[in-house]
Amino acid sequence: MFLLLTAGFTLAQVTVHHLRQDMTNRFLPYVDEEEHFMTGLMIHDYLVQDLPHNPIRFAKLYYLHYPKVAFGSWPPLLHFGLALWMFPFPANRASAILYIDVVMCALAVAAILSARRRVPWAIALAVGIGVWWAPLTQSLDRFVGADMQYSLFSLTCVYLFALYLERPKASRAFWFGAALLASVMSKNNGLFLGVSVPLMILLTRSWSVLRRRDLWLSIVPGVVFVGVWQYLTLPFNIGNMKGFTEESIPGAVILIFVKQLVGLVWIGLLPLILWSVYARILRPLFQRRPVNIMDAATFALLAGPMLFHSMLPHDANQRYLLPSLAALLLFAGQALLDLFSLAAFTRIPQPLKLAVIAVVLVLSRSTMQFPPTAQCGYADLATELLARYPAADNPSILISASFGGEELFVSEVAIHEQRLGHWLLRGSKIFRRRTGILNNRETELTRDPPEKILEYLDELPVSLLVLADDGDSEHAAEHDLVASLIHDYPDRWTQVMTGTVGGECRDAPCTIEVYRLNSTIGKTRFSPEKLPTGMSLWKGL
Repeated sequence: MFLLLTAGFTLAQVTVHHLRQDMTNRFLPYVDEEEHFMTGLMIHDYLVQDLPHNPIRFAKLYYLHYPKVAFGSWPPLLHFGLALWMFPFPANRASAILYIDVVMCALAVAAILSARRRVPWAIALAVGIGVWWAPLTQSLDRFVGADMQYSLFSLTCVYLFALYLERPKASRAFWFGAALLASVMSKNNGLFLGVSVPLMILLTRSWSVLRRRDLWLSIVPGVVFVGVWQYLTLPFNIGNMKGFTEESIPGAVILIFVKQLVGLVWIGLLPLILWSVYARILRPLFQRRPVNIMDAATFALLAGPMLFHSMLPHDANQRYLLPSLAALLLFAGQALLDLFSLAAFTRIPQPLKLAVIAVVLVLSRSTMQFPPTAQCGYADLATELLARYPAADNPSILISASFGGEELFVSEVAIHEQRLGHWLLRGSKIFRRRTGILNNRETELTRDPPEKILEYLDELPVSLLVLADDGDSEHAAEHDLVASLIHDYPDRWTQVMTGTVGGECRDAPCTIEVYRLNSTIGKTRFSPEKLPTGMSLWKGL
């Protein structure tokens, strides 16, 4: 049943991509997509090209060639999943999007099977379709990211724990523990289960399970993984924090999360959801009765993500609340069942009632808009550039573009090169110096004189320079610096290609220009030991 429904939803989602004309083969600078894909591609390439040699050495070398790998920034389950997926399927973005399609559709089916324990099939199916067709779900499915996988395993974990509370036994504890481990291995946001699971025990007064050995054994793998992973990656993540904003003060963001939670569904469903919270959670508590286990699980999916994320020092983002979507729709459906059970509706046939409820849940979509299609010109540029300038004769390419432009270019080149080829250099690392303590995006332009900059480019050497003017204000100063180097020293450069950024580039020329550095023609050996001190991964290679 699960596999059949997942296959059906996946086929429908592929059709949606086609009808919506989504560019599934081209990267979009959103939600750290390039880092997720590149990390999966790196693992895949290691398994294909370098196993059983030292994986750490390969990872360092890979990052120096394609500096958008982010192994350690997120738990690794998504990246290993993508790497294994790329064996039967092509190692490109369209294939990765299909992987996200399957995970997203599995999330919808998991919502159906979970809801079925409290409502009839028609309403349960409507809950699943509502999850699948929700604007947030559809927008996240257009990108390679960990939110869908973390939501799938988190929802599964909560309802598996509900089954365990209904009838505790070792097999159910095992599957609960497996889902818990998969959630926290997909994304750190899965740690909200540390709030949801105790909340379920509290609401249902299932204190006796705390004395069961199988429960504690089931959570050991997840706890050990979180402890070891956080210990190993903490120094790296501290150095890559984005810093504090007005939306990242712990506790102060709960109102923002409440607003985002309500915004997951149509506002007209809010009274129904509130009624279910009262009738199924608050009223039993007021009457000093334990809450129904499945209702407690649904409420834990609502409250857990919101409470957990409001306690952390990071920006409020609605995608963190994706596991709550199914719970909102289920509570709304249960409230509609309560409404139609009133005497005024007794003459209405039950099938018609269920059909009305299902239609309401499916059609009551949030008004949230899809994110706009973004830059897409780097795919064509990478294809032509690699064809005309092979790595054997032109070992390095320096890309000066916006933060998103760097990501796009590096990812496109990595896909087109079957093995480690060009050394790609990011202008944000070569022309800028980091100034922020907690924010790796806080930088300033180098103060070196132009002659010293050009001398350094010769020493590396830089074979080709890609200069993009995509209208990004953060990149404007760097663009002006590089443009002045070209304008003031015309004998050092030869323009060899031009292109357009494309997509949503506005209020700028939106051009991409490629130059050869004349003084490095014929230099075929790149010197990674001369990279900036902040890029010291070459040591020990």
